[in-house]
Amino acid sequence: MKKYIVICFIQVIFTIILCFLITWINVTETTLKYEISKLQSEYKQKKELKDKLETEASVLFSPYNLRKLANTLGLENIEPARVRKIK
Repeated sequence: MKKYIVICFIQVIFTIILCFLITWINVTETTLKYEISKLQSEYKQKKELKDKLETEASVLFSPYNLRKLANTLGLENIEPARVRKIK
């Protein structure tokens, strides 16, 4: 009889420990899922910003816009013979 009580007590202790472990694992899993979701959202926002900035840069550095800006600043076309390339 005494042996039976000890075995039951050990089983109850192990059951409680397992319940705590399962709860801790679930909480950790939920926390990690939240962090992953947050990082994915941040990645998506930064990727969209990068794409917008690349588009804006391609528009700003287009030959048409550069020519327009040069005319606004009073710059003129030069002869090809006057151009020197620096390596």
